[in-house]
Amino acid sequence: MLKYGLYDNPVTPDPTDFMAVIQDSEKVTVEELIQEITIPGSILKETECVAVFHAILKALGKKLHEGKGFSSEYLVLDHSIKGVFTSEEDSFDPSRHEVKINVRLGSILRDMTKDVPVTKVKATIPVPVLERTYDHWTETINDQLTVRASVDILGENLKIGDREDPEQGIFLIDSKNVAIRADRMAQNTPKKLVFSVPEEAKKGNYSLEVRTILKGNTKLRRGRLNETLVIV
Repeated sequence: MLKYGLYDNPVTPDPTDFMAVIQDSEKVTVEELIQEITIPGSILKETECVAVFHAILKALGKKLHEGKGFSSEYLVLDHSIKGVFTSEEDSFDPSRHEVKINVRLGSILRDMTKDVPVTKVKATIPVPVLERTYDHWTETINDQLTVRASVDILGENLKIGDREDPEQGIFLIDSKNVAIRADRMAQNTPKKLVFSVPEEAKKGNYSLEVRTILKGNTKLRRGRLNETLVIV
């Protein structure tokens, strides 16, 4: 069941507008998927499934690196090139252009996720609400991060109460649920944070989380961006 709460919508001036924010968002891991298909009575074995799962993804990565897309009833992946070409004679320049991988649901997953059950819960207020990010190097929104580059976070209730507290701050959380704290912050306000992506962050997918004790409160509050960000 997908839980959502309603918050004031800061994008519009209308005080009666609200926006839905996912509450207690859960993400499954590779291990949990393997457990799902190797339940007692299944002919599938955990060790073999783990090996096959990773082998398929590595083979897929190899084909994507060769410039080949992927099409199935579950997922569709293809390439696109981002950036402006100054003339018909212009050519791909890595400093100005970038190859992106686009991911779409195939027919089976699209049908399976068509009617996601949702339930409205009381919004946990106050809580940091992350609406969007802007990576200054790639000029992308809610998409990419660049190591050592400056990134804006826009939203509500974002201000870090105590920047010296290691439990508070901006955290990048990798696919193994390891959190990396961003120590360099250029702006710290309720509606906007500006930080530099830590050098120790490697290539991969990350969740972005703000943890803070808001003014007038004593408990640590957390807020996550709904989209997954990528360091390429």
